[in-house]
Amino acid sequence: MSDLTICNFCRLQGYRRQAKENNKKVSVRTGTPYKNLPAGIAIYIHPKELKNEDRFQKQFHVAWFMELTDRCVC
Repeated sequence: MSDLTICNFCRLQGYRRQAKENNKKVSVRTGTPYKNLPAGIAIYIHPKELKNEDRFQKQFHVAWFMELTDRCVC
């Protein structure tokens, strides 16, 4: 990994901090939100009250990772 780039794990932690500050929630889903992307991990930030499939709407999509580690690899 580049010294100037943070890993996907740390980026996800940043999304979680941002969501908490804005009283929202982060959801992670395997797959892809768009047909032109290969399968991976899609990240969504949405209002806490949304349940089930409503939280995976494209308007809440913020990031897509090819893979996501279980720890920092920066």
